[in-house]
Amino acid sequence: MGSILVLIRRLLLVTLTICLLLPAHTFAAAGLQLSLELPYSLSGRKMTVAPGQRIHAMFNIENSAPESQRVTVRLELPSGFRVDGIPEHWLVGHSETSANQLLQRELELSAGYGQWFDLLAVSVDEQVAAGVYLVRLTAGEIRR
Repeated sequence: MGSILVLIRRLLLVTLTICLLLPAHTFAAAGLQLSLELPYSLSGRKMTVAPGQRIHAMFNIENSAPESQRVTVRLELPSGFRVDGIPEHWLVGHSETSANQLLQRELELSAGYGQWFDLLAVSVDEQVAAGVYLVRLTAGEIRR
């Protein structure tokens, strides 16, 4: 009976709604422009995910200032969401006040039009309940 309930749960795709920062929501400060799409999909905007699913986060940061900028990028994933493995050039840790996972890296963006983008794989735990989950992103002065 228990396995039938699990199967029905998966068939119904109990979905999770994630609070997203999509490319349409680009934030800017001090010549920096930032966008994050989570979950990222080549086929267009995807607003929900299912427990146990693997999703991707696509970052894009641009520097249009006349001087180069060194930027610290921080991503905070809610409890139940984990980056897959240890992504190259990222430091992976945990929040001191919650079960959230923290990722951080330093970037040097060229003057005029320095651009950086990255794609990270994120897994959603099987036990994550349906709901809205906040993903926090900070890049330089920009905090969302």
